[in-house]
Amino acid sequence: MNHKIFFRLGSTLCRPHAIVSTWITIMLCSVVSPSLATEITDWKIGKQKEEEGSEFYTFEPKTSGEGKDFIPVYLLSKPKGEGPFPAIILNHGGNGSGINVRDKHGVKLTKYGGFVTIACNLTHAMKDVLTKEEFQVKKYETWKGPGTSEANIRRDRMAIEILNGLDYVDNAKLGMWGYSGGGHLTLGFLTTANQKNAIKAATIFSAGIHPWWEVQRPFNTEFYIRTMSPSREDTKNINVALLHIHGRLDTTCISECAEALEKTMTECGNNAYQLVWLEDEGHGTTGAPGVWTKTIRFFRTSLGLPDIPLDEAKIDPRRSANEGNGSNSGAKKKSKSKKETPETNQ
Repeated sequence: MNHKIFFRLGSTLCRPHAIVSTWITIMLCSVVSPSLATEITDWKIGKQKEEEGSEFYTFEPKTSGEGKDFIPVYLLSKPKGEGPFPAIILNHGGNGSGINVRDKHGVKLTKYGGFVTIACNLTHAMKDVLTKEEFQVKKYETWKGPGTSEANIRRDRMAIEILNGLDYVDNAKLGMWGYSGGGHLTLGFLTTANQKNAIKAATIFSAGIHPWWEVQRPFNTEFYIRTMSPSREDTKNINVALLHIHGRLDTTCISECAEALEKTMTECGNNAYQLVWLEDEGHGTTGAPGVWTKTIRFFRTSLGLPDIPLDEAKIDPRRSANEGNGSNSGAKKKSKSKKETPETNQ
């Protein structure tokens, strides 16, 4: 029996009128990725909550493994109903987490866009973020870098495996979203790991690729951008619809990184690439006006879904004056009360 049948059993048992938590077994087929080395993995599916037409689940591995074979907990949101629904994989930024990105951003995609979303902790989650010094002296295993690293690519592949095994997911309509370090991962996945174009459309916020020309201004994050980004040549492999949202005032992933990606997409003839500049925003673009309405509309159009009415006032409520647009973001106004890293909880 293959993993899809087992997953269907699990998803049936997790419905509200039945048992909401059970151990199920799935077979991770090497056809999708030989690097998914743990041939059999036990998952505990738990229903966390329901709210406003959405359901929230956890997929917890019975055996999590260690080192490069570590398997994280996956967090999923879905609209109520049988589906099949389109689905989006969420890649959080540095200092973020799987549960934060699902409950803060994924919930909008589910509630207003009708998408299943799935996320997990990436290797750059929370306090696991590596310092520049740790990179330079190689005090880390090569698989554990942020952004486009072997471990993170593997975690996204496993998310696809999970989605492919759920009978309420339309696995012909899968997308991917990433913010900052998660945006670099999204690009990396599309360039090197998107086998059979499993991911049909993607959106990145506050990410790009390392510019190949000399940047004529301070570029303090140059080392990180170069480490996290796929190469310019690899990036030319991207052949799916890609929405790119970037703040003009970003000092973390500077505007030249977005320009580098735009030039590369033009060179390779990807006419489905769109760059949207947010002129008054810095790095913290996830709270910018209109971005989630635009993202939902992009995914629905790119995945061949019918138009639905979208209420931007509900999806993208205006920020209060003291909320700003993210510290260390190049914004004109910054809060003096609390210093935050630019990617916290994204």
